[in-house]
Amino acid sequence: MSKFVLFLFMAGMLSACASPAMVEHMTVKSGGERALANPSLRNAIRIDSISGGEATNPLWTSEVSNDDFREALAASLRNAGLLSPDDSTGRYNLDVQILGLSQPAFGFDMTVTCHANYMVETSETGDPYFLDTVTTAYTATVGSHLIGVERLRIANEGAVRESIREFIDRLMAFSPPAGR
Repeated sequence: MSKFVLFLFMAGMLSACASPAMVEHMTVKSGGERALANPSLRNAIRIDSISGGEATNPLWTSEVSNDDFREALAASLRNAGLLSPDDSTGRYNLDVQILGLSQPAFGFDMTVTCHANYMVETSETGDPYFLDTVTTAYTATVGSHLIGVERLRIANEGAVRESIREFIDRLMAFSPPAGR
């Protein structure tokens, strides 16, 4: 009987399908008080393009799509008081290129590293305002989830959330040279 239970447990573990990252788990929840640190950015950012993401193949590994990244980024910028209320306006355009998610093939603790370029340009002239490559990591432990593909999804979500958080922090701390 115990061999049968072990067999069922192992079969369940091996048959798990990869699921895509969830937007709500990639969203930075901070409040609008963050925009007070740099008032010129309050409600001023319009997301222009997101590239480099990948859709999840259920038979392979969890990934982060461009659309899901965009949704999480928009919600995070909105929570920080930085997103333009109207997508057709905004003093600054934001382009993000996801350079990749470095993922482990297997393991108990899974660490995913997100590499992304964030470029902010002035809407009027297209002049660069802010450009930075952000690299962040997040580790999902066995305590996060017993099933490996779910730990990988959790690590993906955490790495992207930390990337967005780091971008917002760096942008808020950025002081452009005079004349910008």
